[in-house]
Amino acid sequence: MSGNIKTREVLIVHHGNILGGAPVSLKEQARVMQNDDRLDITIACHAQVMRDFFEEDTSLKTLPFPDPITYLGKLFIGHSHLNSFAALRALAEAFLRLPLSLVQQIRFFRKRREAMVHLNSATLFVTAIAAKLAGKKITWHVREAALRPRPAGAMIRSWASMVVAISEIEAKSLGGADQRVRVVYNPVNLQRFDPKAFKRETERQRWGLSKNATVILLVGGVSERKGALESVLCLEHLPDSAVLLVAGPPLEPGKNRYHDRVQEALHRVGKHRVHFTGILKEPEGLFAAADLLVFPGKTPHFARPIFEAWAMALPVVVFRMEGISQHVEHGTHGLVVEEHAPKPLAEAILKIFNDPGFGRTMGKNGLRDKAPLVDAEESGRSLAQVLLDA
Repeated sequence: MSGNIKTREVLIVHHGNILGGAPVSLKEQARVMQNDDRLDITIACHAQVMRDFFEEDTSLKTLPFPDPITYLGKLFIGHSHLNSFAALRALAEAFLRLPLSLVQQIRFFRKRREAMVHLNSATLFVTAIAAKLAGKKITWHVREAALRPRPAGAMIRSWASMVVAISEIEAKSLGGADQRVRVVYNPVNLQRFDPKAFKRETERQRWGLSKNATVILLVGGVSERKGALESVLCLEHLPDSAVLLVAGPPLEPGKNRYHDRVQEALHRVGKHRVHFTGILKEPEGLFAAADLLVFPGKTPHFARPIFEAWAMALPVVVFRMEGISQHVEHGTHGLVVEEHAPKPLAEAILKIFNDPGFGRTMGKNGLRDKAPLVDAEESGRSLAQVLLDA
């Protein structure tokens, strides 16, 4: 490292405990940032599984982190709601853990030499309080959908020296005219998501899919926000050859009412028509096996899977929704469904199934026009510049 380069040390706090869009995006960005001589990056995680994930195949430095109590942050930004006894019990448990968590986090930050803390989620309000009390500068990465009430957005802006928004919708909700709010899309590793690197027949065999099946892919697991129920029920309106691949957190009957409703839908459409893959570290092969991606998101969201689909030259079908559908030029890169219901979703899918050439053209257009917007190298450099400007 050159002696005339001043290195900025940054401690990134990651909030989660499952493999999903936020850690995958951070890992891709950190891969790039660790090669910038101006930055010294360390990632702190409460969950050991996340430390293992970040350290795997990289030279990223990680540290164990105290319980950040993200549930309170989820309530504050409107991602969780006190609408059940279980939610009230979780709130009570969070408040009981809060004093010890705050003390542990403040002590953690005071022992660290990094002057800057980068929060990797809008849910980290307790951690933000601890960082402020420890005298740290904060940059704040808002990866959640733009549902937060004004007090939460105002607090993020006032506490952070720089705010990273994952879409224009996020930036607008956080004061888009503010120069301290920067848009950095969640990245996709375009070297891994390369349609030329996979054979459709091989990937279908891997998942036990018939070569004559028409395969719909949903990424995001059994999630109401991501339209799992509508994706399953749309099979009622499609030919028997149509099957659904669901990647992400799997179906857990009895977990909650939504999972039970998806289970009931399975009985209606036939369990053999839906394949749950679970959480995958390398989902690229699923895209190679599919004919199209559905993302019937029901809340504002940055739909990283639609960019992954375009990187694999797949067409997409989405519900009209903030943060999702503005990326999709209807009929050019995919189809936008106006009504949030299974039958209209199926009708859009049928347009692609009945005209494969139309679908291939939209997929190729997405690869040409959209995939470059989420290039991991560019995303990592953009985030690095935010940290340097803070």
